[in-house]
Amino acid sequence: MNTYNYLKIFENLGYGLIETEILYHKNKPYDFKILEMNKNVKNIIKDIMKNNPDLELKEFFKYSFIKEINMKDFFEGYIRNIDKLNNKPINVYNKKLDSYYEFVAYLKNRKCLFVIRDITKEQKKDILIYKLQKRLNISLDIGRIGWWELNIKTGYIEFHKNKAELLDYTIEEFPKHMYDIMKLIHPDDYEHTMNAMKKHLNGEDEFYHTEYRIRTKNGYYKWFYDQGQIIERDKDHSPLNLIGVVMDITERKNTELKLKELADFDPLTNCYNRRMGLILLEEKLKYSKRYQKKCVICFIDQDNLKYINDNYGHDIGDDSLKLLAKTIKSEIRDSDILCRIGGDEFFIIFPDCVKNSALSVINRIKNKLKDINKNLDFYIDFSFGFFEYNDFDSIDIDEFIKKADEDMYSMKKLKKISK
Repeated sequence: MNTYNYLKIFENLGYGLIETEILYHKNKPYDFKILEMNKNVKNIIKDIMKNNPDLELKEFFKYSFIKEINMKDFFEGYIRNIDKLNNKPINVYNKKLDSYYEFVAYLKNRKCLFVIRDITKEQKKDILIYKLQKRLNISLDIGRIGWWELNIKTGYIEFHKNKAELLDYTIEEFPKHMYDIMKLIHPDDYEHTMNAMKKHLNGEDEFYHTEYRIRTKNGYYKWFYDQGQIIERDKDHSPLNLIGVVMDITERKNTELKLKELADFDPLTNCYNRRMGLILLEEKLKYSKRYQKKCVICFIDQDNLKYINDNYGHDIGDDSLKLLAKTIKSEIRDSDILCRIGGDEFFIIFPDCVKNSALSVINRIKNKLKDINKNLDFYIDFSFGFFEYNDFDSIDIDEFIKKADEDMYSMKKLKKISK
């Protein structure tokens, strides 16, 4: 087949074809001479030729670059190493045309065919994809987010490196199977996490989404927000693939927990505050009414706090309140609830308890305080009053606290009289 036929075939395929003769000096290639080219090559350089009518084809290569390397230098190097580069495609960027081309050289004897293919669309698409991928990775890193894809049939998961690195693993170390990853979820979060996944797979929820704690490589737990959706189903409409993102929300959860603690607890004594105490009291009274179980409210007022503040300072007064709260906590049950109402006032909720049993606890607290007082410059004591909820009729919290408070003040009066 002659050169003309080759030129036409490649032209029909959309390829440029240049037939050259390699010029040698003392058996070493030093230059080339163009013998033939098809129309596609001429179309590639026609814009340059319009603006530069005297431009020779060789000059075209002066405007082309491979990774910022001058194409003329490249081409001359190509000639010198053409035996090694034969049949190897090389991508070229033409700066003047802002276009990309693929060159492949086929050397035979002293002649060389250069096949040129316009790959501008492919390259620019790849560059765009690269830029988007780079932006995505930067966004994932900033947001502490990682993507994952689950093959439901095999259980294997493909994931972004952040999913592993957020848990202090390398991507090679991190488990690749769903069941191995599930073992890292905190036991208290396992059930609701699995239920969230089942609801989505069963079609009850449009998305899978949940929050859970997951164990890091170093053994501590981080909070993750996980969200995913089925992206592929089989012919029976059974789910095949699930894709999603996981986000590290540890900082947010820790902030929420701190805010909740501030909202629910007294910062000085770490007891429940008045607001939360009243909420818990209502819950316990409703429970008592429903199951006909007695409940005791004990109202407590620390004695002589003003005397301690005036004579030893408010910091010591605060310490005495903390010591009283700590002593009470050490003697009550885990099911009992201690609340600081404010100032020097507390109340204890004794669920499923009668007055005499609660009184025994209070006496233990007082005896323990006697031992503690031996090592103090001041004396910590308290007055108390009880209300036992046992008629299971109405639930009037304000009235119950009032009765316990009145009982407590009766004790205070007796103390003053006895002095």
